[in-house]
Amino acid sequence: MRKYLAVIALFFALITQVGHAQEASYAVGDETYILKTAVEGELSLLWNTIDNEFRYFVKKGDEIYELKNTKDDDGKYQEEYKETLRFLTGDSSLIPSDTDLTLSSLKYYVNSYNKEKDPSYEYNVSAVKLKTRLGLFGGVSNNPFVNNPENELAPIFGAEFEIYEDETAKRHSGFFEFKQSLKSGDFDYQSTQISLNYRFRFIYTPSFNVYAQAKFATYTRASNTFTIVDETTGLLTTVKESAGNFDTPFAFGLGADIKLFNESYLTLTYGEIVSVFLDSNGNFPMDFRIGYKFKL
Repeated sequence: MRKYLAVIALFFALITQVGHAQEASYAVGDETYILKTAVEGELSLLWNTIDNEFRYFVKKGDEIYELKNTKDDDGKYQEEYKETLRFLTGDSSLIPSDTDLTLSSLKYYVNSYNKEKDPSYEYNVSAVKLKTRLGLFGGVSNNPFVNNPENELAPIFGAEFEIYEDETAKRHSGFFEFKQSLKSGDFDYQSTQISLNYRFRFIYTPSFNVYAQAKFATYTRASNTFTIVDETTGLLTTVKESAGNFDTPFAFGLGADIKLFNESYLTLTYGEIVSVFLDSNGNFPMDFRIGYKFKL
């Protein structure tokens, strides 16, 4: 049971990030940006996603400074942001050498500075703002991790409930999936599965996303009918099996979301390609789905 609790904890850790913040327009040099306030105090932390890139700024008095981390000709990061923080917080005991250019690390540093300068300062902590989507799908599968001697393709259908946060963790999401696999021809295998999954969008645009996904934990209730040949008598015996079990397959797949309208998407998925802990049935994995997903 502990390993399943650990998987569930990992699932929520992956999808839970710092979320909602107020937005305003700021002039930075010759540019004007719409920025979100992550921390407000003597030193304020501003940020946003600009051209699909996280950009971070700090504001002290009336001046705004961008926190940069460019590469030199050898591809080595210069970490200019640490010098900027060192300059702006030089009147404190803080040293930014261990600070990363991430929202959580910068928030910790800026909050610490504000608290040192003003003991009555209260840490700025933003609430997580999770959103949800519901998806329906259908397709075919040769059940790559189930014995399938004739490599039969069986119909599958199901639904998913996706949890995501579109401020600081828009590439990440987690989802619960219900999947029903039906029998096909002589392949008399049926199953009902509930699973816990994680999804990472390595291509993220306003109109479509391409992602990798991992299936962490499953509960599967399956029934199978097969024939055994007695080697001595040659008699055939039909055997029916039905059982349920938990697994942590760590099975991986690929997919894409194509935006249609009003936060709804056409989904294309290559669901089960390879598993870390489950053996393949020896056939080339075929698990193809098409579906529709919409925001709740």
